[in-house]
Amino acid sequence: MLPRIRTIELNWLNTNKICHHSLLRQIKDTLGWQDRILRPRLSFVLDPPGYDLYHAIWVEKEVHEFLYEGGVNPFRNRRGPVPGGVGIVIDVCCREIQ
Repeated sequence: MLPRIRTIELNWLNTNKICHHSLLRQIKDTLGWQDRILRPRLSFVLDPPGYDLYHAIWVEKEVHEFLYEGGVNPFRNRRGPVPGGVGIVIDVCCREIQ
């Protein structure tokens, strides 16, 4: 990975085909970001439960804690929606609105 990458945002990955738990575990185990001086900020942007075009779930704080602070993987160990209480709900038109 390029040493200058600072932010990676994974938006609306197909939750029927992607296991976020496994993907995040692989990122942690294979990329060695925890050993870098400048650690990339990684966030996932996911659909909220139900059909809602105007909102998304932004998962960044929990991902950071898992990658760099020994926290737990914020995603369930299966495909599906993000567990309740993980991430923040944002307005997709204006990210400052939570």
